Amino acid sequence: MNAWKNDVVIEISEKTFVNDLSTCAFFIEKYKKAGFKIAIDDFGSEYSALNILGSINYDVLKLEGNFGMNVLSELNEAIVKMVKNIADLSNKTIVVEGVETVEQSEKLANLGCVYQQGYYHHRPSKLN
Repeated sequence: MNAWKNDVVIEISEKTFVNDLSTCAFFIEKYKKAGFKIAIDDFGSEYSALNILGSINYDVLKLEGNFGMNVLSELNEAIVKMVKNIADLSNKTIVVEGVETVEQSEKLANLGCVYQQGYYHHRPSKLN
């Protein structure tokens, strides 16, 4: 197996699972057997179903940006905690998207969400 495959994460949007969960699971297993890591992207965006978390062999769960942006609200904090607990129970990595301020980043870090993505950490830049 090529060592570089361990560094590649294939991101699959949560929306993809809505249409055909069994086909997605089949191809995910093929990628996993080939040595790639799988991330569920935008979890919590539109069609969230917690059964996906028990049905798919994934490595990384990327929590949709609205939860990172609104983590200072009590309800969103509780949702982030719940998803983090699920990820921890199944030894998965969680990445919270949408982190735009130091307050959001610190709150998430205090909740144990150390992997974060958003403008606070890095703004997109143009390639020349």
